[in-house]
Amino acid sequence: GFRKSTAALLIYILMGSIGLPVFSGFCSGIGPTSGFVIGFLLVPPLLSLLTAKNKSFTWYVIAMFISIIPCYVAGALWYSAFFAQESGALNVLMVCVVPFLVPELIKILLSAFIVTRLNKTNINLK
Repeated sequence: GFRKSTAALLIYILMGSIGLPVFSGFCSGIGPTSGFVIGFLLVPPLLSLLTAKNKSFTWYVIAMFISIIPCYVAGALWYSAFFAQESGALNVLMVCVVPFLVPELIKILLSAFIVTRLNKTNINLK
């Protein structure tokens, strides 16, 4: 459910904020990619809202893709604020979004498969 997911994300962000190396590349603190971490907070409530009624594999894929968009938008905007004078919008997209689309799609497909299988076994995921 989104409450437990959001709580876990807040703990993760707090850990990185106080200096524990939990972010990508074993980093911590606020930096050029922190917008992705902040944007990720929007994913659980949006995904929960979108998947409240429809639990099909196809809908999970669509909902997960829609839910991750705010994360990419926040991340790209934050990154561009750090490098505003050196980067144009196209460069930011080429650095922050495009390289991650295929891995993201693979993770979404795998996650949707796992969740739909778990739903069929009547395991309560909330």
